[in-house]
Amino acid sequence: GAAADTMSADELGKALWDASYAGDEAEVMRLIDAGAPVNWTTSSWGGSTPLMLAVWNENADTVRLLLERGADVDTTDNGGKAALDMGDDEACREVLFDAERIQRWHRRRLL
Repeated sequence: GAAADTMSADELGKALWDASYAGDEAEVMRLIDAGAPVNWTTSSWGGSTPLMLAVWNENADTVRLLLERGADVDTTDNGGKAALDMGDDEACREVLFDAERIQRWHRRRLL
């Protein structure tokens, strides 16, 4: 919406971080479309990305959406952990293991 148009990259990133944690897919999509950096990190929560928070909170559909929009599955937090290390939810793990195919398919769709 209009509010997102006036937000800084950090504000958009923080909002994306919150929406990813909450599993709010509509808000995640809106924020990314408004320019939110999909791999945004913050010093709070040890440098976790939106993808890591979605995994940690077992939001598999949000994980898939973030991957479709270019989230980096290999990014690590301040402790050296990647998204796969953030939880043991089977649905999230399956999506993460399929990340390369998901991203390749999405890139082709954009062409």
